Amino acid sequence: MAVIRLPACECQPDAGEDTRENLPAVLDLVSEILREPAFAKSELESLRKEMLAGLEEQLQDPRANGQVALMQKLFPFAKDDVRYVPSVKESIERVRKVQAPELAACTKRSGA
Repeated sequence: MAVIRLPACECQPDAGEDTRENLPAVLDLVSEILREPAFAKSELESLRKEMLAGLEEQLQDPRANGQVALMQKLFPFAKDDVRYVPSVKESIERVRKVQAPELAACTKRSGA
């Protein structure tokens, strides 16, 4: 499961501050983030490194490999099908290949 990390927000309410006044601005910001996501290269590389570390660990984990094998047997979809369950090695290859423009295009196609 992918995790989206947002930078620390300096809009934490102080004691006595009315957060309702800030709601329209916050909603506008969230809407902009969803419509026009920015995929900073440094953030993408950090996330890639983190994901690859986890996947490299799974290569040696019999339970993880067994789960993938079971899912592939239960759901035998073609590799070009969105429901296909990739092996850990295939997941590593996919993570290494992904680029920021692809992420942005995917986000636009999904209607986010």
